[in-house]
Amino acid sequence: SFINTSMGGAHPEPGMATFVYDKRDGRRLSYNDLFMNQDGITDTFSAICKSALAERLGDRADAAMLNAGTAPDMANFDLFSLVRDGIRIYFPPYQAAPYSEGYLDVTIPLSDLATFAPHSGFWALP
Repeated sequence: SFINTSMGGAHPEPGMATFVYDKRDGRRLSYNDLFMNQDGITDTFSAICKSALAERLGDRADAAMLNAGTAPDMANFDLFSLVRDGIRIYFPPYQAAPYSEGYLDVTIPLSDLATFAPHSGFWALP
């Protein structure tokens, strides 16, 4: 869900929230529910997202913003959704790039996350 707050400036203050639920019991899911092994997952998310966003942004990338917004801190990856064969991580304006780049996202295939033992049932089609 997108959230915009007007603070009287040139443009509204952007925000975003994601909610991922277990279809079976309605419980909100976290990475702890989705992956049996968490060891090193933030480093992997960081490397994949930084590389993908650097490629997408090219010359428009701001190195300091990109490095800070994709650093291996789980808070940088708390906006996510499940997609058919992976996980999509969202980056609101100012997190990893200037406001002018808008909302960015990176989709990481499950195959790149096999080391973390994803609970495949969450990706099973109904």
